[in-house]
Amino acid sequence: MTPPLRGFTIGVTGDRRADEQIELLTRRGASIVHGPTIEISNLRESPELSEATRSLLERAPDMVVATTGVGMRSWFEAADGLGLGDSLRSTLTSAELVSRSPKASGAAVTIGFNVSWQAEGERTNDVANYLSQRDLNGVRIAVQRDGSGVDHLARQLRDLGAEVIDVPIYRWKLPTNRGPANRLLDQIANRDLDAITITSSPALTNLIELANQRDDSEAILEGLTDPNLLLGSVGPACTETAQAAGMVSIVQPQRFRLGSMVKVLTEALSSTAWTASVGGVKVRVQGASVMVDEQERLLPRRQQQLLQQLHEAGGAVVSKAELARQIWGAGSDPHVVEVTIGRLRQNLGSANALVDTVARRGYRINA
Repeated sequence: MTPPLRGFTIGVTGDRRADEQIELLTRRGASIVHGPTIEISNLRESPELSEATRSLLERAPDMVVATTGVGMRSWFEAADGLGLGDSLRSTLTSAELVSRSPKASGAAVTIGFNVSWQAEGERTNDVANYLSQRDLNGVRIAVQRDGSGVDHLARQLRDLGAEVIDVPIYRWKLPTNRGPANRLLDQIANRDLDAITITSSPALTNLIELANQRDDSEAILEGLTDPNLLLGSVGPACTETAQAAGMVSIVQPQRFRLGSMVKVLTEALSSTAWTASVGGVKVRVQGASVMVDEQERLLPRRQQQLLQQLHEAGGAVVSKAELARQIWGAGSDPHVVEVTIGRLRQNLGSANALVDTVARRGYRINA
């Protein structure tokens, strides 16, 4: 049986837990292009983190806002390194804890907190909206910041009257080694990917920033917003960022977890597979994988795209000019379609009659 992602090429933008994600996808048969667009810089030894921690020990907060699991764990690991871990646990566990996500909640519970409220949408704005309904005048709040370079949530809560101690744990930044990310951008510009995955909004923001630094930025952004490129989004924050960037083909799981994202992405891609019979020969097409009478042929990208465009036309004739425009871009020479169709037929072997030439008009699926 053909693995559900056999024949599909997927770009992975994440850094943290990327190995786990890649394993889940390759186990299902996918080809992976890993181009991390984000890197985490740890601030455990920074004076800002030490100062914020000592301030909270001097005067305990009324509330703690936990935004990320890795941030909460790293904070207390850093406090242990300073010899302040036990004091910090004792001081903070008496405060009310508000959490942005299940991961943040899990880390907080492990440390010894009781979680009083958790955001359903797992977004920082959900936390801000919840707290805006309360009287925060004079309330002392410790905000464990995510990797943002700006203390957005702390500023929002200060505007609501709270006394906020912002606790920076780590920073998101552009990757130090940009080679893999640039290879991923090449694939997007050339329309060589079937899908990409986004597990954090900053990863997509960084991808666009890296694209804008290149000479072919227009081609990359066009490829990114191409409806044929499917985005696997881990949750609402990533989805909103993608939509703001102009992406339209997006799948998101109901449960905002890595495994759930891989599952819905697998279902969406594998559902595009189709079968046909021509001259008694059975054909099954799944991405670049074509089974002709149970023998697999892997099509080069442009041949795969041509076959898919003709299939989506539902038997209608598609002109050479239109195929050239759809696949190679405006102004492309239609002759390239003839050459690629010839090679496609060679790869189809005994099923070569699947692609029919209609004289002076174009091509269609014949099945």
